[in-house]
Amino acid sequence: MILEAKRKDIEFILERKFQENLLYGDVSRIFQVVTYLIENALRYTKRGGSVRAMVEETANSGDEVTLFVEIQDNDEGIRKEHKEKMFVAFEQDDARQKDKYGDTGLDLAVCYHLVQIMGANLEVKGEPGQGTTFYFSLKVELPEAEQKLHFVSEQEGRKKGSVDLTDKKILLAEDNTVSAEIVKRLLERHGATVLVAEDGQVCLDKFCQSEEGEISFILMDINMPKLNGHEATRRIRMLDRADASKVPIIAMTANAFEEDMEQSLAAGMDAHLAKPVQMKSLLEEVGNVLEQKKNI
Repeated sequence: MILEAKRKDIEFILERKFQENLLYGDVSRIFQVVTYLIENALRYTKRGGSVRAMVEETANSGDEVTLFVEIQDNDEGIRKEHKEKMFVAFEQDDARQKDKYGDTGLDLAVCYHLVQIMGANLEVKGEPGQGTTFYFSLKVELPEAEQKLHFVSEQEGRKKGSVDLTDKKILLAEDNTVSAEIVKRLLERHGATVLVAEDGQVCLDKFCQSEEGEISFILMDINMPKLNGHEATRRIRMLDRADASKVPIIAMTANAFEEDMEQSLAAGMDAHLAKPVQMKSLLEEVGNVLEQKKNI
């Protein structure tokens, strides 16, 4: 980001206005959102312009800190009627805005949903010719004193059930474009290569087209068109190839009742994750499933 700013002769200002150095929060999601917003600002700010990113502590209860995050630029700004639909994927105001915020508006839609998952709201303000500002306030937990003392040793030790996704190829079956993009980008930040299938039939086809052992595991949404997740899983398990019965398949669904989990297991899935998917839970579940598959 700094190199991009220098290349375009853009003044890039980063302000850090908080005292705490150790906080509990979804670091991956926070980093992803801030990175997207800064990259968008730098990409579309004209040469000689400025971009300012600020993280400010606005409240501290002793147990948690409220952080105010703001990304501000001095680009062309936005029209009032565009603000209401800015975060909706595939809805753009005109050709210029479509180019500015991506061909589908997906990055902003992803940011919006990630911030919502963290319990906050991504807001935007700006007027034509006066630049654009994205901002949100987020509550983050403070660790206790004893936890701070053990932080380094805990980070060095690998948690049970966690997994390194470097060089892993994952098949992600998800018909919701925004949800698919969120999970894909989070997995990629942990080193994985992700193939996205927009429905159950495409997932089945992509697995059939892959080399044996190429797919490390499959993340399977349940409610999809053409083939739902259960049926797609059954057909994969019935394939006449060595890895069909062994490849880990993890269900992803908003339905997290015991009967839903039982249906997933009965269809041949190895685990069941509730949406919205939490990266920590996903990594732990994948680690557990891969470890179990070693013994099969």
